[in-house]
Amino acid sequence: MYVSTAFSNAYLKTIDEKIYSPPSHYSYLISLTQLGDDEKHTYESAVKSLFEENINTYTMTKAAAEQMIHEEAKDIPAAIFRPSIGEFSETFEFKNPISNLVQS
Repeated sequence: MYVSTAFSNAYLKTIDEKIYSPPSHYSYLISLTQLGDDEKHTYESAVKSLFEENINTYTMTKAAAEQMIHEEAKDIPAAIFRPSIGEFSETFEFKNPISNLVQS
């Protein structure tokens, strides 16, 4: 079970219960982490492009992780859970957040 977010595909107007191809393939994101120091220009232009394609890094990585699970976990049972954002109010107390979350 992979816990994602209902906002993993926030660039779409409607989100169904299916896997979408994100703007940035997960293998491309992994390849960026393997660039050497002499490839700083390539990295910087790639990052600039990523921010043009994606709303933020949180939703970008969640969408990429969903795609990776969909493509790589074909031989094992896998599920993706997309909860929506939790509720927050002014009365929420931070003294015991676990207790407050359980009571929500």
